[in-house]
Amino acid sequence: MWAPSDLPARVARRPGVRVEEVLPGFEVNDAFTMARRIRHERQRTAWPQDGHRYYAFFRDRAAALDLANLDHLHRTGRLGDDEYHGDGEWRSTRWALEDYDRGTRDGEYLPVSPDEARWLTGLLDDR
Repeated sequence: MWAPSDLPARVARRPGVRVEEVLPGFEVNDAFTMARRIRHERQRTAWPQDGHRYYAFFRDRAAALDLANLDHLHRTGRLGDDEYHGDGEWRSTRWALEDYDRGTRDGEYLPVSPDEARWLTGLLDDR
């Protein structure tokens, strides 16, 4: 839940800390944008690599604020792209991440770690 905070005043003197007020009505968009930037950076620098990169897809930005709301998983690798919808099997797909970025396919996505992808496949299997 979003609520007013005195955080800007509490951290004003801390070096290297930046706090911005989010305008009413922009909370979901700003939270999604921040999550996407952080997750892309972690994918690039911190998460272990197993030959694939994983992405969770959601119906919209509000749903993406909780990974458990995913619609399906997408992974990229040397041999192409695959999707996982909870049937116990990764299936080859012709859709690429660029299709979402260009707006030719609906939904939003966030990078997820290999560990999160394993957890999310179980979640999708249980649906």
